Amino acid sequence: YRLGLILHNPADKLLTSSGNEKDRGVLTKEELGRIVRYLNDHKNDIFPSYRLGILLAASTGMRLSEIRAVNTADFVECEVNEYEKLLIRHSIRISIGSEGYQGQI
Repeated sequence: YRLGLILHNPADKLLTSSGNEKDRGVLTKEELGRIVRYLNDHKNDIFPSYRLGILLAASTGMRLSEIRAVNTADFVECEVNEYEKLLIRHSIRISIGSEGYQGQI
C-alpha cells in the first residue's frame, strides 16, 4: 500500500479492541466471586473435572484447548514461594469433521 503495489491497505478493514476490558469479556472480581460461590454451592451437581476447568478458565484466562491438555505433571513446585505453578506446555484441539472426531495434540 505505502509502496504503491496495492491500492488499499487491507488492515483498514480490521476490527480493533477499544481497550475496554468489558468489551473483551474480562471478568470483574465480583463476577469471578459469583462463579466461585456457585461452584462451591453446587459441588454435588457438577463433575469435579468440569468444576476445575471452569475455575481455571475463569481465573486464569486459559483457553479450552489448554485446559484439556492439563495433567498432574504440569503442576510444579515454585522455588520462590510455597505455591505450585501450572505450566502450560501444550494444548489439545478437538475438531469434528466429515470423518468424525479428530483429536490433535
